[in-house]
Parts: sequence; structure tokens; C-alpha cells
Amino acid sequence: MGLAFTTGDQGAEGQMRSPSWSSDGKWVVYQKWSFESWRQNQPLFSIDPEFDLAQSDTFPAFSHDGQKLALTNSNVAKVPGSRMSSVSVMDADATNAKLIFRGEAGTLALTPQWSPNDDWIAFGVGFYFLPRSGRPARVMLMRPDGSELHELTKTAGNSGFPSWSPDGKRIVYRFWGEKEYGLQIINLEDGSTTQLTSGFDNFPAWSPKGDLIVFTRLSEDDYDIYTIRPDGTGLKKLTTSPGNDAHAMWSPDGKHILFSSARLGFKDEAPLYDEIPQPYGELFVMNADGSGQRPLTDNQWEDGTSAWAPPSTSRFPH
Repeated sequence: MGLAFTTGDQGAEGQMRSPSWSSDGKWVVYQKWSFESWRQNQPLFSIDPEFDLAQSDTFPAFSHDGQKLALTNSNVAKVPGSRMSSVSVMDADATNAKLIFRGEAGTLALTPQWSPNDDWIAFGVGFYFLPRSGRPARVMLMRPDGSELHELTKTAGNSGFPSWSPDGKRIVYRFWGEKEYGLQIINLEDGSTTQLTSGFDNFPAWSPKGDLIVFTRLSEDDYDIYTIRPDGTGLKKLTTSPGNDAHAMWSPDGKHILFSSARLGFKDEAPLYDEIPQPYGELFVMNADGSGQRPLTDNQWEDGTSAWAPPSTSRFPH
């Protein structure tokens, strides 16, 4: 494929579209369509000058010392009829990347999260083909160098999307079973679990101060963002706008929450033209109490699974 002219001349080759002549007929401007991934940490435009944005692969997470970055690699290996994702660790500047976990065909490894001392990484591993057939999703623990892999959750039901308490003694995660679902907290010292919520909840994130857990809940046909205390009290709904809100993450100082929202609606013809399955997520930021909600992006692409970066790097890549 490429550009062609009625004279029979052949222009540039590749996935091209929307050519347009210059007024003097000497130039042609066109859009080139490419599936190449953007560079890790490539700067992006932010509507709010207070916050910088940078590109990342899925579910990025910076270590607390700001030296390392863990993330989910999308489609590291493609198997006919299946999907696969893995976990990599690299330097914060995106150099020296190392694949530390790669499951079998059909597995998804999501949301790597650093322990407070940066000596462990927790993440979820699910089975794309067999989500409810005797191989439930698990929360896994692994050293940042890829050693000492073991299952943290072993009960029936699907566990995933872990987040550490600031003291490193507990992990909150999403649990879905046949008859129960919600958020659970596991005590790492004795392995005991506590039911935190019983709603249709997901994407929990423990606040840096340890006083709150932010999460997404489906209620009345809409996804919204809530906070709750670790003891199960003080449930508070932070978002009320039409359109789904999810993927909430705390700023390192606990003063802001970054999240994705569909409240700005669809953009252009992207879902049909570019085969984008979910083109309506935009990044928003709000204060910890839910006030001051404002957008950081406004485009036809899906912006989500974000993370805040330490002050020494970009504020948050997505």
C-alpha cells in the first residue's frame, strides 16, 4: 500500500491515508499509519501545566527510591488465538530492561507493585482462556531480579490487582469468587485474610499515609471511584459524573488521585477507523477528598493504567 497518483507515479509506501495537496501543487501531506510502539517515557502533552505526562507500557510502577520501573509488557509473545503479557523491570530512564516473569500461553500478568522497601514485587496472574475452570487468578510475589516466585493467594476464586500497605505488612487485592466478591486484605505475617468490601469492586490502591484505600466500584450501571479506611469504615464516593471512572492511583504525597474517566465521551471516528476497542478514557486528577477534578488529556485514544513517578522523574507516565 502507499500513495498513488493518476499519472501512474508511485509515492511513499506504507499504511497511508488522508492525502492533501499544497496550494502550489508541489507537496502532498498525508498521515502515515503505524503500529510501532511509542518509546518508554516519551513526553506527552498535558492540558494542565502543573503536571507532566510521559508514555509507558501497561500498568507502570516506579520503585519508591525512584531508581527502577516495573510494568506489564503487552503481547510479548503472540500465540494464535490467545493473548499473553509479562512483567519487566528496568531502570527509571527505560534502559537495562529485564523480563522477570513470563507465563505460559494464555496468561496475563498485570499490575506489578513494589513493596515499601523495593525488595519484592506483587502482581496478579490470570488465565485468559480459563478464568473460572479450576485455574483461578493469583496474586504472586517475586524478587525484582525474577527470583523466589511464589503464590500469595491460594484459595478458590480469582485474586488480582494487589497494593501494599505503607508498612509492608499487608496487601489489599480484588477477589471474585462464585458467591462472593469485593476487596480483601491479607496479612503477610500469618497469611490471614480480612474481607474489606463486598461490592463489585476493583483496582484498589493503598494511600501513602496508610489511612485510606481508593478503589473502583460498579453501582447503578456506572463505575465510580471510592475511598474507604482499612478497617472498613468511612466509605466515601468521590466521582459522580456520567461515564465510567477507574484506575485510580495516589500521588506520592497522598494529596492527589490520578484516574481515568469516560466522561468526555467518544472522539471522532476512532473506534471504527482505527479498530480501537475502548477509545474513551482520559486522564483526570483530583484532590484526595474528590474535589478539584480536572482533565489532563483530551484525545481520541484510551489513556489509562497510570502511575505517579517520583519527583526526580516525570510526574506520572501513562
